[in-house]
Amino acid sequence: LTSEGGQGARPVKRDARKAVPILMKACDAGDGASCSILAQMYEQGRGVPKNAKKAADYRKRTDAPQKSPWGD
Repeated sequence: LTSEGGQGARPVKRDARKAVPILMKACDAGDGASCSILAQMYEQGRGVPKNAKKAADYRKRTDAPQKSPWGD
């Protein structure tokens, strides 16, 4: 993974803790993939403390109907 995608681009350092608020916002907006990633993070304790209840809550949201970004 690189920041620019071209040759000589510097690699982007992954930081699970910094990803959490971004994923939460996307999940709250109805993005099921973000909810699924959060569920995995809480199951594994990656970037967040392990929490089976939160993992299950986010897992349920992956199956929930998706919200339209246009409010339909």
